[in-house]
Parts: sequence; C-alpha cells; structure tokens
Amino acid sequence: MDIQTQQLNVQVAVRVRPLSNKELNAKDECCLKNEETRIILPQSGKIFTFDHVFNQDSNQEEIFDSCVTNLVQRCFEGYNSTILAYGQTGSGKTFTMGTLGLDQYSDQNEWGMIPRAVYLLFDEVEKRKQELDQDIIITCSYIELYNEQIIDLLNESTMKSNLQPTIREEKDHTISIQNLTQISVMNPQDMLQILNKGGTHRTTAATQMNLNSSRSHAIFTIYFKINPESEEESLSAKFHFVDLAGSERLKKTLAIGKQMEEGININQSLLVLGN
Repeated sequence: MDIQTQQLNVQVAVRVRPLSNKELNAKDECCLKNEETRIILPQSGKIFTFDHVFNQDSNQEEIFDSCVTNLVQRCFEGYNSTILAYGQTGSGKTFTMGTLGLDQYSDQNEWGMIPRAVYLLFDEVEKRKQELDQDIIITCSYIELYNEQIIDLLNESTMKSNLQPTIREEKDHTISIQNLTQISVMNPQDMLQILNKGGTHRTTAATQMNLNSSRSHAIFTIYFKINPESEEESLSAKFHFVDLAGSERLKKTLAIGKQMEEGININQSLLVLGN
C-alpha cells in the first residue's frame, strides 16, 4: 500500500508461500504461476493482476522494501498508514507481519514487517532529532478483536475484567478507542518487548487448518507526534499493522461449538472489509 499522491491510496500485494512439509510429504504441487504483477491459474486459465506479486523465493527484506519502507517515511509527514495481512490460516500472515515479535526467530532475515518498521522508524527519529531538531514522541498500543469484542493486550488487569476498551465516534466523525493502553517508547528494543508481551495474550486454538490458529484479529498501532508543542509545525500520524484471523470457510476447519462461533464472527468482520 502506497500513499503517494500520484498513486492509489490502497494497493494489494500477494505473497505465494512455499509448500509446507505436510504438503511436500503428500507430494502436492504448486497449482499457480506468477509473473511480475500477475497470478495465473493454469488449470482454469484465469489471470489475476495485483500491484505486487512475490513468489515462493521472496524474502522478508524484499517485501519490506517494496511495500513498507515508504509508508514509514510518510508517517513523519503526517500521513496515516495501514497494512492488512489477509489470507486463510497457515498462509503466512503472522510470519510476514511479525506480530510474534523477535523471540520466535533467531535469524534476522526472518524478521517480519513490524520489527523492520520499528527499527527503521527509530533510525528516522534519531536522524530528524539531530538534523532537524524535531521533538518526536512515539507511543504504541496492541489490541485484538475477538468475537466482536476489543481486548487490550497490554493491560492484564482489564483483560480479566469488564473494563474493556470501547469504540466511540467523535464529533468530527473519526473513530477513537476509549480506555486503551498507550505506552511511550524510547527505543526499538522496548517496543519489540511490548509486541512480544501482547503476542503472548492472543487467543489461539487448534483447528483442522492449523494446530495454533489465531482466532482473532490483532492490531498493533504506532502513534507519531512531531513537535507537539508547536502550533505551526505540529504533526501526528498512526501506523496500523493488522494481522487478520484466517479467512477459510467453516467446513474446512471442522470447527464445532465455541470454535464455530469464533469462525462465524471472524468471517462476519472480514466481510466488512468489502464495504
């Protein structure tokens, strides 16, 4: 997604993941071809065109440089940005986004979009403080949307009570979340510790599609305030990183009872994306 004035505000990038060990053992084969910005289904002859297409050999750095770097820079100019990871369970959303933080990855090459964005933004903060003498305040929040309820992943006391965050529409028709924890952060290491902490509280469950399937949408938000004391030079922006729950059909998950209810709510909220 790029917000350059000469381009569309929304862009779609498709990443083709490699075959899993389970698929390789079953002797499955890749059923599509990709070239530059197109996905081709040979059996049906259908062709789909996107803004970016990354093949099975693409790495995290390549995707970050193509899709995220410019968005981080634009936040310092007062533009809001959002990245949505959409796909069925097991398609690589959480790996690509990096919502598990860094504890899961010993290899820096496997860092997802969030850790890479965090390090880039703090490099930019230091650069702007030294070269432009800007006062920059960075805070972050981490929530999940589970069964149509907002859960603050950074506040254990409210997670165990009824004091959950609520959505409110402001007079200017913008949407805000009340009773939400926002933590001020001074360096990338602290922010990634916060990401790790929140990730441990996410709701997961085993389904037929994945033994550790995310049953909620996770939203990690970084807030920018630049020169907040200056009326003329003050800027603010938000960068939302959204790791959506799996978009598969219920019959594929073999879910029953509580997990079926979760699946219904997941698909209902995903449907809103089309509005």
